[in-house]
Amino acid sequence: MWSTALAWSGSWRVTVHRDPTGRTTWTGGFGHEGLSWTLRPGESLRTPVYAGLFTPHGFGGAGRAWHRYVRAHVLPEPERDRPVLYNSWEATGFDVDEAGQIRLARLAARVGAELFVLDDGWFGTRRDDRSALGDWTPRPGAFPGAAPARRRGAPPRHGLRAVGGAGDGQPGQRAVPRASRLGRPLPGSTRPNSATSSS
Repeated sequence: MWSTALAWSGSWRVTVHRDPTGRTTWTGGFGHEGLSWTLRPGESLRTPVYAGLFTPHGFGGAGRAWHRYVRAHVLPEPERDRPVLYNSWEATGFDVDEAGQIRLARLAARVGAELFVLDDGWFGTRRDDRSALGDWTPRPGAFPGAAPARRRGAPPRHGLRAVGGAGDGQPGQRAVPRASRLGRPLPGSTRPNSATSSS
């Protein structure tokens, strides 16, 4: 069994092609067609790792081999256990406020969560997936204390998710909504701050 993994969270392409003679090629990397990069003298571009492996031991063998690879080459501290993580999204979606998240974090800690992640809905005027993308400042009405803060009884570690955009996780490019500050034109310009973000 052959398998590959691309160490990249942006736009990507993986292609498997068999030519008329029966030869198969397998390529992959970041970006899409037409990607170009101009380098000045002395500059360099480091592309993301595109790793591959072969095992005669099927899916189980491939999974074990990838685990060994990740522990040896990816994790900064492979001997350290990963924290038990609780993500707020499934419980609250965009319905996020300080009191509700504190209550949820305390419940998560009681069932053993060590890391609480406040997902989407905490920033700007974000109430659905068509607004406020990129406006990563706490929503004042939801967080009167100016920033989501750790409270007693919550998991010992916490984090915020800076959401990548509408269609998060889908290949291709995603448009920044015009209803966000990031998508509005800069003063004296007809162009938005950022037209797209990679996915």
